Amino acid sequence: MKLTYSYRALTDWGDVLRGQSFIDILESAGLKVEGVDGKEPIKKEFKAGALSEHWAGRGLPGQHSTCYFLFKGQGKCKFSGMVTWHRDLPEESTYFNSLNVWLSIGKSRPDPVWFLDLGDRLFGWSQAYYGFISLDTLYDPLHRPAAKRLFIPKLFWANYFGQDYLSCSDFRLPVPAADLPTGKRMVLGSSFDDPCLADETYLSSVAEEIGLGWFGEGNADEYRIPDLDFALLWRSGRSL
Repeated sequence: MKLTYSYRALTDWGDVLRGQSFIDILESAGLKVEGVDGKEPIKKEFKAGALSEHWAGRGLPGQHSTCYFLFKGQGKCKFSGMVTWHRDLPEESTYFNSLNVWLSIGKSRPDPVWFLDLGDRLFGWSQAYYGFISLDTLYDPLHRPAAKRLFIPKLFWANYFGQDYLSCSDFRLPVPAADLPTGKRMVLGSSFDDPCLADETYLSSVAEEIGLGWFGEGNADEYRIPDLDFALLWRSGRSL
């Protein structure tokens, strides 16, 4: 069984100190990073003192840079993941930074609160405008066309929404949500393997209450995404 954590953000993650704080969050949760690389397969041993060489952006001089930080390890459970961040993107681009973590869950697993606590910390670290936690089998990133990548993909066990969503007057969460420093977390089901999370009728009913337009579904005239400031990652949007 595998659990997916996924976050989208428009904040600058390029500083190595931010990279170190990410490693610190994993380690404080009992997840020790053992391998890193810039591509698959992950072959290099992780050494904390060498983080800067792995967290550096790559690109041609005078153009945008991108970092692919792939990692894996174990502790409370085996895990892997990828941090992708951008800097100095061309104007009008709509790329976002992304964080994905995959946990392998065995028969002996931590309490659901532990999984949510880790998700909350990653949401805060990333300053994401959107994120979720879900069983890997319930999320298919290729299910929808690329044209809909900025919409909410669907509903999952834990659903994170930043202020970009919450500040929209027509965005509503019909299920009680936890207040977090950078947004809200809405949980559906008692745990990530609750049968209700595979019930498309139930998920669709909650999505309808939120508004199908936020998912890029229903009437095309009602499609909605927040007023996202992609310029924060453009060359012109940074203080050089």
